[in-house]
Amino acid sequence: MASFDLYVDVQGNQLVMGPTNPQAAPVPPLVQGDTLTLRIYLLARANGFPLATPAFTILNNAGLTLQLALGDKVGNATNYYATQFVWAADAANQYFTAQLALNTANITALLGASDSKGTTLHIEYLSAGLPSTVLEIPVTVQAAVIKAGGGAALPPGQTPLSAEYANATFLTRLVQGQIILVSPDGTKKCALYCDNDGSFHGDTVN
Repeated sequence: MASFDLYVDVQGNQLVMGPTNPQAAPVPPLVQGDTLTLRIYLLARANGFPLATPAFTILNNAGLTLQLALGDKVGNATNYYATQFVWAADAANQYFTAQLALNTANITALLGASDSKGTTLHIEYLSAGLPSTVLEIPVTVQAAVIKAGGGAALPPGQTPLSAEYANATFLTRLVQGQIILVSPDGTKKCALYCDNDGSFHGDTVN
């Protein structure tokens, strides 16, 4: 699964390239069906920003919790397409990490027959139960081409064959057990096999 480091300028409400680079960073691709492993760093602007070196300091996240949601930004309505409200902090309290699943039924419903749809990415941290929004930006969710259960396209006139059926039907280089041969008229059968003593057998099967 894809892994991304996100650096959030908590004063500027934007993604940046990193603690030493205040340039704006793109949002990772948000593709239907994907699962993203995210590491989120909360950055505070250093004195003298943006000319300071480094431009940011990493906020210590001890005692903080994080919430992330993709959803509609509309009045009092709550309409999520994907969420992650349970994050783990690293041992040094530098970042939060979790997985964001984009295989939800709500994302499928959002996309419908479209190749992409817009929504809002919202990230906030909670301190003593009180939320502070650090990122709220428009994003685009892309429809996937390869979808679960879609299968591969076949040439015209052909039908799919499962690996299980092929293994049960066709001979391999080493065959354990007997092979049944049928006469051309379909009325007689013979079993060919190697016995445990190494002797070869060809027996008629009733």
